[in-house]
Amino acid sequence: MANNINPEQILSFILIGTFLIAWVWLLKRGAIGIVSSEAVEEDIKKDLMKKGMKLVEIKTPKAFDTGPFPKFGISIGIQTNIAGFRGEKTRYRIVKYKDGKDQIKESWVKLEFVAFSLVSIKWSPEI
Repeated sequence: MANNINPEQILSFILIGTFLIAWVWLLKRGAIGIVSSEAVEEDIKKDLMKKGMKLVEIKTPKAFDTGPFPKFGISIGIQTNIAGFRGEKTRYRIVKYKDGKDQIKESWVKLEFVAFSLVSIKWSPEI
């Protein structure tokens, strides 16, 4: 006797598989409340390399600590939601780096994500 799989079961497997893949992708990009340190670190490293700097250390500040950046901001636009997870996030980091003279300096970094993708990196003080 052969096991028959009906179309409803196939559709269920496809939907569950798609949801799991999307969930893992969102988790890696830091969109599900948990910040993916690897993704944020890579974004910071790339920006530092563009500016001719070398990463030394990245620290995550205390909750709700925005450093030199304003504590509150208003943005108007479309919100991105996938499976109930919001795609707009702002993350802050304290970054130590070496400049062109091999001196270690420290800056705060504000990373803004829209539609689960990094759209801007702001440094304070600017490098």
